Amino acid sequence: MPEAPGTPHRFSSGRRRETLRAILERIAPPAARFDEKGRDEAFAIIDGVLAERPAAMRRQLGLFLLAIDVLAVLTGGRTFRRLAPHAQDRLLGRLEHAPVPIVRSGFWGLKAVLLMGCYGREAVRSSIGYRPSLRGGGLRKATP
Repeated sequence: MPEAPGTPHRFSSGRRRETLRAILERIAPPAARFDEKGRDEAFAIIDGVLAERPAAMRRQLGLFLLAIDVLAVLTGGRTFRRLAPHAQDRLLGRLEHAPVPIVRSGFWGLKAVLLMGCYGREAVRSSIGYRPSLRGGGLRKATP
């Protein structure tokens, strides 16, 4: 369904959100400890990042998530979010190291967006001591 002009894009809604949540919690361990507010913040970041991407890219990512669920059913008899954690890890590992470049690219694109959602939250950044330089890109000088 096309989006109405001026309507913010919500990629992470419905079943897709549950699949994204399950993948996020396997890829970014701090996400497993998020409360509902933390999850909402993470998904707001994810939605914001994806809203800036072309609609075709969002459709491709949506198809990739569908493919993950299909593979989960074929290999484990359940959708991804209903697989046991070790089965989820095994499936994600296969995608991460797939011999087909487009599958690896899809996985790494998904992983990048999910990591932005997790580590883009102020509470997570401060808990791991991440303090980005406001001047951008440069490495901080180590102080002896």
